[in-house]
Amino acid sequence: MRRARTSTDASSDSRAAACASTTDHLPDMSLSQERSSSPDAANARAWIARAMQALRDDRADIAWLWADRLCRQTAGAARINALLLRSAIFARQGEQEAAQSDLRAAADIDPADLSVNRVLVNSSAPAERIAAARHLLNADAPEDRATALATLARAGFQCVGVLRPAGRRIALTLDWNGGAEITLDLRTDVGKRRVTVRASRSSAARAYHHSAVIAFDPPPGAEAATLASAELRTVMEPPVLLLPPQNRVHVAAANADGELLIVVPVYDDRAATRACFDSLLSNRPSNRPCRILAIDDASPDAGICDDLDALAARGEITLLRNPLNLGFARSVNRALALRSPNQDALLLNADVIIPPGAIEAMARHIKLNPDIGSATPLSNNGEDTSFPLRFRPNPLPPANTVAALDAAARLVNPGRAIDILNGVGFCLYVRGAALDRARFLPHAYGRGYYEDVDFCLALAKMGFRNVCASDVYVGHHGGRSFGSARRALVVRNRAHLSGRYPNYFKDAARFERTDPLRDAIGAIEFEQLRKRRAVDFLLAPSDAPRLTIDAVAAALGEADSAPIVARVERGASIFEISLTAIRGEAPQNIVWRFDADSGAIDEIARRFSALSLRSIFALDGAGDLSDVARALSRSGAKIHNLSSPTLTYSVASDQQRPGKVSGTSAFAAIDGKARRSDKRQARPVSLVIGDEPAWRTPDLRERCDTLAIIGQRTIDPVLLGALAGVTGDPSTFRILVIGRATPSIAATTIEAIHFSGAVDDAELPRWLERSRAGAVLFADRDWGSLDPRFRLWRDAGRRVAAFNDKATDAIYPHCLTLPRRASAAAIAGAITRWLREPRS
Repeated sequence: MRRARTSTDASSDSRAAACASTTDHLPDMSLSQERSSSPDAANARAWIARAMQALRDDRADIAWLWADRLCRQTAGAARINALLLRSAIFARQGEQEAAQSDLRAAADIDPADLSVNRVLVNSSAPAERIAAARHLLNADAPEDRATALATLARAGFQCVGVLRPAGRRIALTLDWNGGAEITLDLRTDVGKRRVTVRASRSSAARAYHHSAVIAFDPPPGAEAATLASAELRTVMEPPVLLLPPQNRVHVAAANADGELLIVVPVYDDRAATRACFDSLLSNRPSNRPCRILAIDDASPDAGICDDLDALAARGEITLLRNPLNLGFARSVNRALALRSPNQDALLLNADVIIPPGAIEAMARHIKLNPDIGSATPLSNNGEDTSFPLRFRPNPLPPANTVAALDAAARLVNPGRAIDILNGVGFCLYVRGAALDRARFLPHAYGRGYYEDVDFCLALAKMGFRNVCASDVYVGHHGGRSFGSARRALVVRNRAHLSGRYPNYFKDAARFERTDPLRDAIGAIEFEQLRKRRAVDFLLAPSDAPRLTIDAVAAALGEADSAPIVARVERGASIFEISLTAIRGEAPQNIVWRFDADSGAIDEIARRFSALSLRSIFALDGAGDLSDVARALSRSGAKIHNLSSPTLTYSVASDQQRPGKVSGTSAFAAIDGKARRSDKRQARPVSLVIGDEPAWRTPDLRERCDTLAIIGQRTIDPVLLGALAGVTGDPSTFRILVIGRATPSIAATTIEAIHFSGAVDDAELPRWLERSRAGAVLFADRDWGSLDPRFRLWRDAGRRVAAFNDKATDAIYPHCLTLPRRASAAAIAGAITRWLREPRS
């Protein structure tokens, strides 16, 4: 099963420990020249050097800025370095909670990373200490193993073992207390026996008396093993060792009646498992025989075991049980070993909801297209086939909505199979002839993740196609089987897959960029819109930043809804309109492109005529959208023109209590009309975004030595250069850039300029305090004064500057209003005077 792809940047050959609980030493953040020769790595080395120098100079605030920049502008393994450094800086500043948060974020990137575990082994949380110690048991350095053993001894473990496969044998390194001879219970998937171990040396760890390294043979046919002492509290790493599988031979007769084999491995989550089997049994194919083979993968939930027993007793399923937890691939392979030649198989996670007719629809693709090897349906949580938000999990809809989406898919995409790189194992229909050649899922991926990708890539090499059945939709809870072990499996197995298929992740990134499924998904989403009783749209030009447009749409909406954003892009030859809901629900994938001179407006009007349009809010920006709005209004919808020059912060005069405008905290005052919530009449309104703020007036009596520049689009490099040129001594004045910059500017090491990258709204108030930024410039000349983050700075009592051609108080008292067409030099001079001239 494949999950979210993560990029892996160049990383250090060695990362020294960063202590989060003390500040006596910091991590060795140097990057290996051999493995980190890219420009990005060179920049990172420079930023690390500046952070470390700032710490030596006792300038933790400057060190934090560089470390924070690293955290926001690196990814994958390289980000671990950055998080360790920032964690250590937080610890030095006494922010223990922030330090721990960064450590946990680093562990989430790679739970097995040695540098992270060298720190977490000293965590105040017992579970984190034990988990880190287990990872360190596998380290090559003797000091890491000694630390792990000491930690586990303090946790009360009297026997510690490390298991490794050695061909078909099991290698064991054991440390224990008590007598020089110890007897362990060996449990495998084929039986039990005892193993006696005699000490061969004294333990290198003071906490244990004895140590031994042995190798022994498991019982014939065993695929998994675990060891424990009946007398001593034992920890084994890994808890269950998976062994190379035995060769299997098909013994079943030919599949003469076309029976479908449905394979369902089961582990935990009883409610989701019951819902899965309820849907599967209710909606199994009616036009062919099928056999449901469930594999109890050593479920820890007795209720699940009882449920499976009851289903088997009624003859609804055939039940196999694994004595030990074997994982997805090996559980599936136990079932596949029982299939007949040429028998199709449906591999199904035990948390999938099957709607009526879905299995038959997937089977039709296989039957009608001999070159298709695997078919995967659309889903809320299907990785490459997920929607409405693509390539990520979405909430599971109710069962009736799952059925409605499946019916919509069948209506708008009948028989439409779209090629994808690989199928996804949550619901994977595989042709019998393909299985006859591939036989089994690869076992090298342990308990799970990416084995389905490898399997499908192997099918492609055999000449079979992997497709998405875009006329099928199933529901999927997702991510419930592996718990905290999930990330470690992803990191390990990603590396293995990349070794076998070096171009896969590049191909996968290209697939995401081009998204061949978007049009088919967009057709389903439009069918959903067509069934709504009333639909409102906010027309916005393509250059309008998304944060601003989403904020305006939210302010226009009812308590539980908001207009769908219709973003319009007009070029010399292309006319494009995309429809997006602002809260992540459908639609997210409707994009229509037309030739600009081919009657695009009429065609858009025709398509929108299928909807029950109620209101069209037209936000003019760089382009005039009035012709689009008029075309859409042919259906009878009301048009409300929101002119961007009049969309500005509406605030109280100095005589009124700050923050009050006619009893509301108004983000934007709209010239024109807006709909009432109860009728299709119109009235003037003010848009309200957010709750009434805790308004603080900035202290203008002091000079400000740190300016933050924020934008939703790329920051103007000319303006940055002008500001850096007039602000003077970089040791007394800093410019902090929040947002995107051109690559050449973002890579700069100009002393006065720091680039943070993106900062989430939830982080921004605390970021302001740490950065010591006393003022902010919203740098977008067209939309800066409409940035919804405006109020976060204002409410924190910071000085605010923004572009707007109206009077200063039309935006915010004490705000510096800048002419939109002023030169960069004039703007830099005005901002410098504004920041450095105290006022009473």
